[in-house]
Amino acid sequence: MAAKRYWLAACALLGGAVYLATRFAIGTGPETRTLPASSPPSLNFRPAIAAQTGDNESKQLESSPASAPADELAGSQLAPPSAPSNIATSIPISDAHRQSLEKVKALTGKDEITPQHSALANEPLDVEWSYAMEEQLRQFLIVVGAELGIDVPVVACRTTGCEIQLLTYRKPPALDRLIGQLRKQPWFKLRIANQARMPVSDAVVCWLFLKRV
Repeated sequence: MAAKRYWLAACALLGGAVYLATRFAIGTGPETRTLPASSPPSLNFRPAIAAQTGDNESKQLESSPASAPADELAGSQLAPPSAPSNIATSIPISDAHRQSLEKVKALTGKDEITPQHSALANEPLDVEWSYAMEEQLRQFLIVVGAELGIDVPVVACRTTGCEIQLLTYRKPPALDRLIGQLRKQPWFKLRIANQARMPVSDAVVCWLFLKRV
């Protein structure tokens, strides 16, 4: 009986040792844990960068000048020219004519031309008449004047009439022929209000002030 008891005790001790050894081996081994499924790393920095970039772009757009639409630019380029203005500019005086005024004033102390010149220059334009008459006078005088050796530095028309400045190095009959042919033109509906001729060096200058009739 005693031997059997010792045998049972030994088996029990052996079984306990095996059990303890197994528990120890399992407990001391690397611990494994089941990690919960996790989402990938956050990409929230991208929307933040995009938002910041959008703010910068909006600020640049606000600070930069707005460009005109293409149709507006095309419309401005194709816009018809404005109607001629009735505001007249000053009437120039050629160098030779200015010298003649100074010479006559120095000799006689009088200047009858400058007041007429200034009065006409201060008038407004008659848009329907002034431009057309000025162009007709200029075309005729330049062509015929070139044949007679007469220069035409100034032709200007306003509301009540026109001023013409002529210059020639030939004898006075050249001026007479020019004015005579001018009067014969069918479109010439003017009268000579004043005519003045003055010598300057080797030339003769002539002023013509014409009035509408």
